[in-house]
Amino acid sequence: MMTHTKFEVDLIMYEGDKAVGAPLIQIPRSSERCFVRMKPPPRARTKRDWSSRSAALEARRETGCKWGRAELKKLLGALKALSQTTGGLEEVDYVVLKKRIPTRTVSEISVMVDSLKKKAIASARFQLHVKNWEEKQIRQAIEEWTHMASALAGTLETPISAAFIQVCYDKSS
Repeated sequence: MMTHTKFEVDLIMYEGDKAVGAPLIQIPRSSERCFVRMKPPPRARTKRDWSSRSAALEARRETGCKWGRAELKKLLGALKALSQTTGGLEEVDYVVLKKRIPTRTVSEISVMVDSLKKKAIASARFQLHVKNWEEKQIRQAIEEWTHMASALAGTLETPISAAFIQVCYDKSS
């Protein structure tokens, strides 16, 4: 048998019609049937580099302590005061917020503010999606009613709509 450098070869002996797997090459012998199945070469496994994710996880662990209700109220008050002084047009000054919340570091405060920003954006996006869906449902109902009315009116659509406008105009005056 010829040996391959790139592929590993399995020699499988069969008796009768029972065979395991799908053989690719048949080598005839006297009373036995012999099949050769080719396997791809073993590949080198590489270890993933988790260092980029570990920095984010460490930052999350550092700020892992839950914020208390009092701290969140202080943060909200500080953000409101900061937005009134800057008009909400400038970036958040975390040093000013640190003065109002001395129990937290600047990095913890910045992570919390970023988290609150993301939550606000997600909430606004969801509300906009719901509003658009409701408007679409209303539009579909109106379009369906209009289509049904025009189907019932047929060729008399113009006279019927003129009569409807006249009735509405007479009642309003």
